[in-house]
Amino acid sequence: MSDVWKKDRSKSLVILNILGYFPPMIFIILSMLGNFKAGIIAALVCSAVLAGIIAKYHGLKSINIVFPSFYLVLTMVLYASPLSAELLSGYAGALLWGAFALMTLASLILRNPFTLQHAREQVIEAIWETPAFISVNYVW
Repeated sequence: MSDVWKKDRSKSLVILNILGYFPPMIFIILSMLGNFKAGIIAALVCSAVLAGIIAKYHGLKSINIVFPSFYLVLTMVLYASPLSAELLSGYAGALLWGAFALMTLASLILRNPFTLQHAREQVIEAIWETPAFISVNYVW
């Protein structure tokens, strides 16, 4: 892509987008180490704090809503049944990817692919409505 089409992004937005990967990593790493509950709680707190910061300074994207909600639902399931931690702990990765797949599918059904939200941050507004830009975000 030509540099002409790239949008200047603030350093804080770039950092927040990178930090968005930490809650899932915390969840998976702690789950793999046998601390499933701690992983969920840490990911919930971290993703909620990040969502609050992003909402205040840059505007929320669907991923900033889906993942804190996912961790919140898992937390409620864990505390609703004492056996749920043992049953779910072996499926941490599958649960996380399942939530991501549901978010992706829902965003396509609602005709607002979540990739558009991220792609629009990286390119100038002049190409947002071009057929190629829209097509890429629906196909890829």
